[in-house]
Amino acid sequence: MTTHLVDLVQWQAFPEVVLKKEDVQIHSAKRWTTDLSPDMFKEVTGLETYPDYLGKDVQNDTLRVYSNGEINYVLR
Repeated sequence: MTTHLVDLVQWQAFPEVVLKKEDVQIHSAKRWTTDLSPDMFKEVTGLETYPDYLGKDVQNDTLRVYSNGEINYVLR
């Protein structure tokens, strides 16, 4: 989601302008998780268990989804 919000800001601030890598100065960036218990996951998805492909993101029976982020940057 974070990258989509960046796209929207750039489209609004610089309509129809092709920005270059040199136009961006990143000051800071971070990301953090939304943590889902098995009960929360079941309520949202209807699934009884986490699918195997999410196993790498499960810690102590909690699914840690990196769905939050912040980027502080300047364009031009």
